[in-house]
Amino acid sequence: MAFPRRRPAAVPFLLFCALAALAGTACRRAEPRPSIVLISIDTLRSDRLPAYGYARGRTPSIDRLARDGVLFERAFAQVPLTLPSHASLMTGLLPPEHGVRNNVGFSLAADRGTTLAELLRAGGHATGAAVSSFVLRADTGIARGFERYDAPEGPERPATETLKPLLGWLEEWRARPFFLFFHLYEPHTPYEPPADLAGSGVHPYDGEIAAADRAVGELLAALDRLGLYDEALVVLLSDHGEGLGDHGEEEHGFLLYREAIQVPLIVKLPGGERAGERVRRSVGLTDLVPTLAERAGLAAPPGLPGQSLLDEDADARKFVYSETFATFIHFSWSELLSAVGDRFHYIEGPAPELFDLDADPGETTNLIARERRAGADLRAFLEPFPRQLEAPAEADPETLAKLGALGYLSGAAAPPAAGPRKNPRDELPRMSKVLSGIRLVHERRYREAVEVLRPALEQEGSSAVLGWEYLARALDALGEREEAARARAKGPPLSDTQAALPVSAAMRLLDLGRSQEALDLVRRDLKRAPASADLLMVESRALLVLGRPQEALASAEAAVAGAPDKADPHYQRAVVQLTLGRADLAEADLRAALAAEPRHVQAAKALAVIRFRLGDRDEARRLLERVLELAPGDPDATEGLAALRRGAA
Repeated sequence: MAFPRRRPAAVPFLLFCALAALAGTACRRAEPRPSIVLISIDTLRSDRLPAYGYARGRTPSIDRLARDGVLFERAFAQVPLTLPSHASLMTGLLPPEHGVRNNVGFSLAADRGTTLAELLRAGGHATGAAVSSFVLRADTGIARGFERYDAPEGPERPATETLKPLLGWLEEWRARPFFLFFHLYEPHTPYEPPADLAGSGVHPYDGEIAAADRAVGELLAALDRLGLYDEALVVLLSDHGEGLGDHGEEEHGFLLYREAIQVPLIVKLPGGERAGERVRRSVGLTDLVPTLAERAGLAAPPGLPGQSLLDEDADARKFVYSETFATFIHFSWSELLSAVGDRFHYIEGPAPELFDLDADPGETTNLIARERRAGADLRAFLEPFPRQLEAPAEADPETLAKLGALGYLSGAAAPPAAGPRKNPRDELPRMSKVLSGIRLVHERRYREAVEVLRPALEQEGSSAVLGWEYLARALDALGEREEAARARAKGPPLSDTQAALPVSAAMRLLDLGRSQEALDLVRRDLKRAPASADLLMVESRALLVLGRPQEALASAEAAVAGAPDKADPHYQRAVVQLTLGRADLAEADLRAALAAEPRHVQAAKALAVIRFRLGDRDEARRLLERVLELAPGDPDATEGLAALRRGAA
């Protein structure tokens, strides 16, 4: 699959708005402008809610919104993955347009559409967001347009913690129109509901849904208390569903059946308008931007594929688009595309499938041979959509570690051989043991994970890259560091676009004092990805430990050339320059590292040492105080400040 260049930047919406305003038409506000609350419950499939007919659920808060609002019975996400789905939700663009195709290696670029927050902020709304998962961290681009954006320090946090800043903003902004985005990570795996919501006969996934509902109830109660609920526009939805074993997928991301892409969507309008109404036609999350723009009296950005959810007179859209490229990125299997109409659902892949949603909601009978006309129409709708994929960016090991803690796969498979690609549904059973082992690692059941993964990895295939890395993580957690290093070294080379796994393996070998093995391992993968800054940095570190500083400098310089705007390559070159006695050159690199990443603790400490040696005690003190702000209790900074105080005395 080719990786084309980015398309030219579109005209930014704010410029469009300003130009159109000269004509006195666009961006004119409707009064009164409602405050808007957007609630996104991650990984919530619609058929596990009482409002959608599920008998065993306990969701009084969501039930209240369904009674007070308009419920869309057939709403579909554009991607069964958190980051790309929220990119579509926030921009109104389809994935081929906004360019975010996976949780790892992609971000929402500034030239890819206008976000809902940018649109509403330009129209006068205060904007704030609080998210529960690292996957929606600010540097993904999802934060564009938010005046305040609160994300967890670690991989995730409970919804009750995420809610706290939002409640404070409500108090502050109660007298003006606002847009609040509340993202909850329950019920994403691992399913660990509170004790009072678990128990005999309760599926843990349902228990986590109940926990999410409880947090939603806290937010609704705050709106009630402040007198804001009745006149607010409240939207509740999910970014994607969950497999739960249907069609062979336990979680999500690889398949496009209804359980993965059909999501709840409820829109509570101000003043009880259209309360209790249910809409049956198929809609997409891309319809939210034009809907909220219309209700805020703003012109939606031009060229969006969606339409207002609330336009009763508009013709129903013909079809809704969805996709997954995670299958291709991680395993070199075929990508899948999906088109949903008001009756039929078509999934395009190596073995196309067509389902009648009315007669067969469980999607058990493939009608592709019988309903040829319907299949041809849906296939024709998908034909113009590009199958090309922009190259994923390299992710640093810390980012991958946090995403891995959330259950997200890391690592891209090697490019597939020429010819037809494999069907993900056919491959999932073969991969089931490896995926089960990976899931056990995510659930921190490390001994069980080792027992599952070791025999599963005797099979060859593209799963080996991920499998060996997750086996190594489990062994690391069990304290078996030598075994973990051997497992990482067994993993085959990765694609040119992702070097994180060999970096992790080589760094572990360096920790164990096996520097030559680390160098050999990283050089193996540099043959495939010679410009990888992460691989070059590890090569530089290994060479430095082996007493070859000039070669280490060459590797560090190549890393800086490949990633001049990143902090770590500059820091690594500074370390080599210090080894060579070139403090002035090291200082320049350390300042470049801190300009790129002001929170880079190691660069700040190294620069403090240089400034102290040059007699600049004031800057040394400021740098060490900054280190302690970023890393309270850091022993180097604590000792350095103590020495400075003793010297001053």
